[in-house]
Parts: sequence; C-alpha cells; structure tokens
Amino acid sequence: MTIVAAAATQSLTAQTDSQKAQFVAEIHAAMRQMMTAMDVTPTGDVDADFAAMMIPHHVGAIAMAQAELKAGRNEQLRAARAGRSSSRSNKRSR
Repeated sequence: MTIVAAAATQSLTAQTDSQKAQFVAEIHAAMRQMMTAMDVTPTGDVDADFAAMMIPHHVGAIAMAQAELKAGRNEQLRAARAGRSSSRSNKRSR
C-alpha cells in the first residue's frame, strides 16, 4: 500500500492546479452527498439499517472512483479504480 500511496503523491504533484481543484471539488461533493445519505435514523431492523447506510457508502465510493478515473494519472490507481467502479456499477444494475 505504501508504494501506491507514494505513486499517488508523485502523480498529484504533476497535475495542474485546476485539475487538482476539480478533483478535490468532486471528491468533497461525493463525500458530502454520501455522508448526508448515510445519516439515517435507526429503525430497529438491523438489516434495513445496515443497507440504508451501506448503499450510499458504496454509491459514494463509485463517485470517488469516477473522479479518480477522470483526473488520475497513476496507472496502478486507475486500474484499481476502474475495476472497482465497473464491478460495483454492474452489481447495482442487476
């Protein structure tokens, strides 16, 4: 994981300020939407409460992966995000 983190840091420094700003804006928007959607009032049904929180969590992860695909330059990270984004999207469409 350290290699991937170091590669991500190196990749980010090579991008323009506008690319960085756009990425940060998209990530923060996805996180705000995810956190708002996950803020549910417990119903007492553990399964329903879990699903009510985890579905928006994974939708948020997909949005963040899409931002990485659009702005990212590191091939290891892009490959990891491409796999996660497409596999999650395929599962939701079933």
